[in-house]
Amino acid sequence: MRSLDSRSQRGGQVIVMLSLSMVVLFGMLGLVVDLGWSYFTHKAAQAAADAAALAAVRQAMANAPNDNLRCGITGVGCAATPANCSAISGTNLQSACLYAERHGFSATNPRDTITVQAWDRTSTPTVTDNCGQGGAAVRRPPTAGCVDTSYWVTVRVSRSLPQLFSAVLGNTLATAAATATAAVTDSEPDASIWALNRQNEVPVVGRGARGNDIYVWGGSEIRAGGIVLASTSTGEGRTDEAGVVGGAGRVYGTTSIRGSGWVNEETKFIPPPTNGFPDLPIFDDPMRGKGQPPAPQNLPNIPVPNNDLAAVCGSVCQPGNYYVTRNGQATGEPILANGPIRFGSGGAGFGNYVFFGGLQVQGSVTFSPGRYILAGTTSEYILRLPNNAIMTDDTPMSSAGTSIPNTDPGEIFIFTDANYPGLQVPAAVQPIRSNLRFGQIYIQSGNKFEMNLHGLNADHPNLPEELKTFAPTVFWQDQRNSPIKYDSKGYVDYKSCGGGRSLDDPCPNNDPNINPGMILQASPKLLLYGLIYQPRGAGIEFQGNAHIISPLQIVTGSLSLQGGNTLELPGISNRLRRKVVALVN
Repeated sequence: MRSLDSRSQRGGQVIVMLSLSMVVLFGMLGLVVDLGWSYFTHKAAQAAADAAALAAVRQAMANAPNDNLRCGITGVGCAATPANCSAISGTNLQSACLYAERHGFSATNPRDTITVQAWDRTSTPTVTDNCGQGGAAVRRPPTAGCVDTSYWVTVRVSRSLPQLFSAVLGNTLATAAATATAAVTDSEPDASIWALNRQNEVPVVGRGARGNDIYVWGGSEIRAGGIVLASTSTGEGRTDEAGVVGGAGRVYGTTSIRGSGWVNEETKFIPPPTNGFPDLPIFDDPMRGKGQPPAPQNLPNIPVPNNDLAAVCGSVCQPGNYYVTRNGQATGEPILANGPIRFGSGGAGFGNYVFFGGLQVQGSVTFSPGRYILAGTTSEYILRLPNNAIMTDDTPMSSAGTSIPNTDPGEIFIFTDANYPGLQVPAAVQPIRSNLRFGQIYIQSGNKFEMNLHGLNADHPNLPEELKTFAPTVFWQDQRNSPIKYDSKGYVDYKSCGGGRSLDDPCPNNDPNINPGMILQASPKLLLYGLIYQPRGAGIEFQGNAHIISPLQIVTGSLSLQGGNTLELPGISNRLRRKVVALVN
């Protein structure tokens, strides 16, 4: 009996120990399930938050005019504190909720919570840090590192999860959550020359043929960094390739060509070019989406009787709308800037000037930082420099006679007509408005001229916010002055003229008054710092026999060199910037 009792006791102990072990085993199993499910849900929540934040910012980019992302602009929503989905309907922020739902998280699910917060660079709780290049101030979200942004959205996605093991300890629910911040920030494309014309387009200046993006002849040379050619032309030894170099000419720089496009003699490209690239964004206009530089508003009207600018200004011309009058009537003549004369008072201020009729510079003329709009002309040329003219700004040359970076806001010259979007035309000019047409930029004066100008400096506090996205432009040609049609946001238009078209077959611009060429005399005294911009379809030609060293980026339809000149484009410190959307935490 005692032996039987002993066995019974041992059996009871085994049952107790087994029961306790089962509790621990199932508890551990429950813990594994709890942790695994929490981990999986957290990963899903992170994917949903990332997609939601990116979607909201991309929608804001699509809605905002000219990259002007600011709270209160139509289509750009902001929420200073986290808002739920029901409070942000009807704005770009609602797209965050929609994308979260596509990833399995819904604001209508009682176990899910989705909050969205958005603000621009002027709103609280932005953070200002001096962590930019050279200690420059940047505006950033409080959750992001040193990345200068103009608009951002933070999305938090969470889900309540029933617990297995934790429920034994009284924790019946856990929360899996994730946060993402997407922002609009700047990217710097790595190129010195963009030649945007495609294989069906003919250069408007120079000797190039259909499909040529660059044409270098007569012993001329290009020395640049990255060179981008959008044409897929390949002439197999003829002269209709994307790149043509003749005689003793050479092209030095990393040349990238779209698709099957090629060059007439690859040995004249150093290093040899690379083709076969798909139709990437780098082959499209890098200023797309920005629209055009806004026109200034509420300027005083300043008539120039008998084209005597000195009598009106003295030695300093103040900001305003300038136009020539004779017998009290506006004529549309180019305004004669017969120096010595200065536009603006100098220093780091920023002025606005509009010249109805264009500009002809004689003598020494200084341009302080500002926006200079040449609003059409009655002659063929909208800007001319005769011999011995000096067109300069407040940044001196180096001791070696080369261009140096500017520390002031810089200047932008906009070449257009009297119908430029947003331009306020004086009543006296209205009767001749239709006569003020596009004109060619023509600076061809032998070597007896000097031009030392610097483009917009986006890092200077006195540069108007509306112009910062156009930095470092020094020359801007109206996108309407091209045989190719652009839309109001600065994209090549292939949609408004019927279906079946593409970027290779855009809508034509049928304006009979276009005059889209720019001709610059090759001269060591041609010093331009910044960006020359022309729309696709336009063209630039450098003529003459000289070595030009200008710290420039050039965006154009086609580029031509002839006459034995060398175009050398050293790098610039404030390169062209494109706004991109990225996750910043």
